[in-house]
Amino acid sequence: MDITLQVVIDAPAHAIRGDAKIACRYRAGDIVGVYLSDEILAPPNPSTRMGFVHITNAPDTYSFNTIKRVLTQPIITTHGGVDRRRAWRIPPSILPISARTTLINDREISYSWAQARPYVRKKLVVSLYDPSQDDEDTALVDEDLNG
Repeated sequence: MDITLQVVIDAPAHAIRGDAKIACRYRAGDIVGVYLSDEILAPPNPSTRMGFVHITNAPDTYSFNTIKRVLTQPIITTHGGVDRRRAWRIPPSILPISARTTLINDREISYSWAQARPYVRKKLVVSLYDPSQDDEDTALVDEDLNG
């Protein structure tokens, strides 16, 4: 199965009020959509804030809907509020420089599942109102897709 992740390339920078809203806004690398690659009919528009990470050979042991549900879930607090809009991202800082440059300039890159998986990271909230402090050392593993 071939899938495509839609990711934020240029994070929004407009002014908003409220620490919780600021902490919950999209960040560069956030995964905002997951599609079957066959559904992508045109290259991304270079004037948008979004780009595509095309992934070949995603495992058929997990349904597409499971992968989509897991990778686009928000981080919810125990009282039902949203701490982060997305729990998973591909932090641009950990991509190889050539891949990061291609993603920024062309708005798309391609990887196999085995190549992409170490770059897909789970956010762990450290400071409620400071997303720059989130721990993103946890790479995607099979157990994440079993839940």
